[in-house]
Amino acid sequence: MSAARWIGIVAVAVAAAVCGAPRAHAKEGLPDLRRKLLEAQRPEDVGRALDRLQERVGEGADFADEGAFADWLGDLPDGRAGHPVVLQRRGWGYMRTKRGAEGIPLLQRALEDDPSNGLTAAYLAECLRQADRLEDAVAMMARAAHAGFEAPYLDEGFLNAITLLRARNTPTDAEGIPAYARVAGPYLLERPSARTHALLACWLVEDTEKDAKQAPADRTRLARRVLWTRAAGEHALTAARDLPADDMSIAEWLQRAAHLALGLGSAGAPRDRADAFALLSAAVRRAMPSREGETHRLPSALLDLADLALDVGRPELAARLLRMRQECGPCPRTQRIAVRLPPDLDPP
Repeated sequence: MSAARWIGIVAVAVAAAVCGAPRAHAKEGLPDLRRKLLEAQRPEDVGRALDRLQERVGEGADFADEGAFADWLGDLPDGRAGHPVVLQRRGWGYMRTKRGAEGIPLLQRALEDDPSNGLTAAYLAECLRQADRLEDAVAMMARAAHAGFEAPYLDEGFLNAITLLRARNTPTDAEGIPAYARVAGPYLLERPSARTHALLACWLVEDTEKDAKQAPADRTRLARRVLWTRAAGEHALTAARDLPADDMSIAEWLQRAAHLALGLGSAGAPRDRADAFALLSAAVRRAMPSREGETHRLPSALLDLADLALDVGRPELAARLLRMRQECGPCPRTQRIAVRLPPDLDPP
């Protein structure tokens, strides 16, 4: 390479070093990014401008955290702070920094502009949860799910919220269905979960049993127990229908819900006797032997159903159930029920 050419290359390099990189690659300042956000017209352009600004969030950057970024966006002029896309990003910033109460009104306004936006609804649900408005949060989670938002953390937030509702709101103080079960329904319609139905059945059975031990059944309490028992049965049956066949966890709750239904007396009959029959039948099916040579895995449910079968005029079914129970080993209760069989049916 000639000396002249080498000197030329060095001169170009020095000039570049002195003058800096070409403008297209220069780091844009905050005023430039702010101007582009204010000039953006289409929602997607507003979103891209916000993305560029959001890169300035972090320690030592223009914005210490997402909350500071949201504060800055709130000071934008010319109504830009109220643009739906900006409102959503501001709400997100407050949600990220656990300032959910500040994000609620912003996300509500954004949702009014686009009621079907599942992401905005999910952000709002989390802000409501942070503000301890749990029932509103679960309702908004259901709305987000209805809009098609499917992130796993939505289910996690839902379970967290109903668990807190049960812990904070004494079920025995409820006038009707406990809050945790009442608000769960709309969400489960959007995102069915057999295990959540099983959990609700468990909670409702436990709370009904606890209520029955705490105080006598006056008219108000008895009416409430009818509601709780029926809800427990519905959740238990739904769970039993959808849980894997080898999952025995629901069988106990089916049986206990049936006991509650039978214990309602005149307040629940005859519907609750029919409910008990359905619950016990499901418990018996769930606990059937899974392989040859095994005996039934819930023998007491066989006897409960046999007893009820005789009450409702199903002696043939009762006899079959008693024979199945006899295969599990001797039991005095089996013989006490067997004496109620008609003479033409062979006792076990």
